Amino acid sequence: MCSLQTKQLNEAAKTHTNVKFYSVTVDTPFAQERFCTANEIDGLKAVSDFKYHQFGIQNGFFIKEKGLLTRALMIVDENNTVKYIEYVSEEGKEVNVEKALKFLESKLLKK
Repeated sequence: MCSLQTKQLNEAAKTHTNVKFYSVTVDTPFAQERFCTANEIDGLKAVSDFKYHQFGIQNGFFIKEKGLLTRALMIVDENNTVKYIEYVSEEGKEVNVEKALKFLESKLLKK
């Protein structure tokens, strides 16, 4: 799990209670559960793409050579239409969670 991104989104989920937040990784469900418990991640749903990599393959996130998902952040509306996406260009870099949340707040959430 990208721990920093997950922690930031968990905090955002507490503010935006009308939005569903997910963190998708190739960590095993057991590893996800340990991480979420240890870090008090309770505002979002952690989902494992460990076994079949279906999410990663369908969305272009799966890096076959490494068996990992590329770090990315996606905002999908209520019709499952992708409205925002950011892929990280280099391994070890972080997505801009603040920028994505500003987009969410200004473009998708009713004021």
